[in-house]
Amino acid sequence: MRRNMKRNMNIKAKLVSILLTFFVVFNLLPTSALADASGYHYDGTTGTLTVYSNGETQNSAAWRQKSEIVNNVVTVVLDDSITSVGDGFDGLPELTTVWIGENVTGFVRPFTQCPKLVEINVSEKNAYFESVDGVLFAEDGAGNLVRLVRYPQGKPDERYEVPEDVEIIGDRAFHRCENLNVVTLPPSLKTIGDYVFMYCRMLSSINIPDSVTSIGYEAFAYSGLESVAIPDQVAAIKTNTFMAYAKLGSVEIGAGVNSIDYNAFTGCVKLEEIIVSAENESFESIDGVLYAEDGAGNLVRLVRYPQGKTGTSYVVPDGVETIGQRAFYDNNGYLTSIEFPDSVTAIETEAVYGCSQLVDVRLGDGLETIGVRAFSGAKFPRIVIPATVTSIANSAFSGNSSLKVVVAKGDTAPNLGTYVFSSSNSFVFVPVGAFGYTTENGWPASVFEGMAYLAPTPTVTFTATEPDSGTLSNVDTTMKYSVDGGSTWISVTGATMDISGVTATNGIKVKRSGNRTTTLDSEVQTITVTRRKRLQQVRQTAIPWPTMTES
Repeated sequence: MRRNMKRNMNIKAKLVSILLTFFVVFNLLPTSALADASGYHYDGTTGTLTVYSNGETQNSAAWRQKSEIVNNVVTVVLDDSITSVGDGFDGLPELTTVWIGENVTGFVRPFTQCPKLVEINVSEKNAYFESVDGVLFAEDGAGNLVRLVRYPQGKPDERYEVPEDVEIIGDRAFHRCENLNVVTLPPSLKTIGDYVFMYCRMLSSINIPDSVTSIGYEAFAYSGLESVAIPDQVAAIKTNTFMAYAKLGSVEIGAGVNSIDYNAFTGCVKLEEIIVSAENESFESIDGVLYAEDGAGNLVRLVRYPQGKTGTSYVVPDGVETIGQRAFYDNNGYLTSIEFPDSVTAIETEAVYGCSQLVDVRLGDGLETIGVRAFSGAKFPRIVIPATVTSIANSAFSGNSSLKVVVAKGDTAPNLGTYVFSSSNSFVFVPVGAFGYTTENGWPASVFEGMAYLAPTPTVTFTATEPDSGTLSNVDTTMKYSVDGGSTWISVTGATMDISGVTATNGIKVKRSGNRTTTLDSEVQTITVTRRKRLQQVRQTAIPWPTMTES
């Protein structure tokens, strides 16, 4: 049976409908009415627009070109001759009431951006749609409500409970319904369409039932929710689903989610943590940061560092291979330092874009590609580009007026896009004898003050002669050394040099000093010392050069 034999319309509503039909049939229009032969008439006294041609439901309709109608229409009547409703009824600022005839079978985009609309009424003879308390629903053939089509934007209620048996919330169904504070969804619900709760800024509470399998594009964008939980049956979080949630603090991702768009959480300025179900085999959360896994449970991709996370420094875990598109995008001014491990091979488009307080970045030695605008808008004064980097895309380091020193370690210059350093006046240091750092390749371009060389890294040896002393060989007077992790650099005085004070396992560090004009200090060579009872055994490694006080 049709739900309660089609809910009885209010007697007053029936009378109004009869009167309106009467005026249409007999053209009883007052002198202020505007008439048009193309399929509509408008009563300027009552603000009633009656449409009796499918063509006049489109955005290109003749009445849409008349501002006196668009800006003042209060009531829209869709005559029984109308079968399909186009997109012509968006953006009517004074519209309060809609009457839908018995033969309407479909809508393109029903009555969005009509801020004063409070009720949508449907002829009781219509077999496809029904109005319940002014809310428009689509029916199945048995009279059951299966899809919520449109909740009137100006309806004053703060709470709404979607009726049982509804399976679909249609595209834009609650779009810009800014009076709603709480919406309750039924356990029958399967699909939440595109833009459904977009701009519902006062919406603070909603339950997404476990029955839901699909959530559409920008479904909750610009809404007021403070937290949200994605059910286990949802497989994908799509583009801008939660974009610009001004209040969203946490997100819980269910076990079934296997795809998350890079823009899913863009603009969520208060988002502090992204939580992932322990049963999810595609994603994992580490301290609130979202990662993608490979099939063996290893973290391989950093998907999203929450925009509102308050830590000032972050070290990406070893093993991660990719920093995803917009992974650190527009961090809220908290992050000042990021360190990437040697396992990272790619930093994608806008990965660290807009991190305006970022003053220290350490790139790992396995890095190969840096994407478009990857670090645009940061404030670090110096960047070391590993020798493994083969390409740097357009505007990768643009918008950073603080960047003064670029150290490119590769013997062959990486391929450079356009405007890579467009907002900096940097001095570039490259290895002696390096190839390809030319104007044609974009390196000593107008943004660079000049190019100089990175002093060669020392290859010094140490021979222990006593438990706490020994001899440095293969040194020269351009070099300096320190022992045991000390903060002071000591000048080398000859081709060999006896040193003492090697009392711990922090090792000996040696660097070749640049003149700061045509050469820059080399990388530091570290000689790790393992003490024995009498003599010491040594092992040599290299680490990034530290900041130390010259003596």
